Amino acid sequence: MLTKIGYIYIVDKGRVAAYFERNYLKYQMDNGRISLTKFAEIFRFSRGFLSQLMEGRRTSMTYHTALFVAVTLNDYEIMDILGYERPGSFSLPPETPAGIRSAFAVAIERILQSGLTFNSDEALTILTEELSKVAPKDTTNNSE
Repeated sequence: MLTKIGYIYIVDKGRVAAYFERNYLKYQMDNGRISLTKFAEIFRFSRGFLSQLMEGRRTSMTYHTALFVAVTLNDYEIMDILGYERPGSFSLPPETPAGIRSAFAVAIERILQSGLTFNSDEALTILTEELSKVAPKDTTNNSE
């Protein structure tokens, strides 16, 4: 939507675009400069798909994709914007490293795609598998 204020035109790209623009800038403030291509890879998006979202030409995505984005960014507003129900009150602390956050997002996506409940043994196995890919190995000897 184009709004004219005096001689200035302001383009409102929509709430989805604003969400991604805000989070792209926040991600860079927290983690250093990153290209849009690299930012898109975090969500397993193509650069073109992310550009469409940020330009307001694409305004929707599936529930699973939105949840993956929300968990990865620790910002669940995208669920509200798209009219999806937020999952339970699960969220990671803001200081959680990006690798751990991404592992949680992948695990949640796998759990949802499998049709499992989050409190099942199978879901715990999936979460453990994904976290073991990024978490440092415990090298202490606890047998003493």
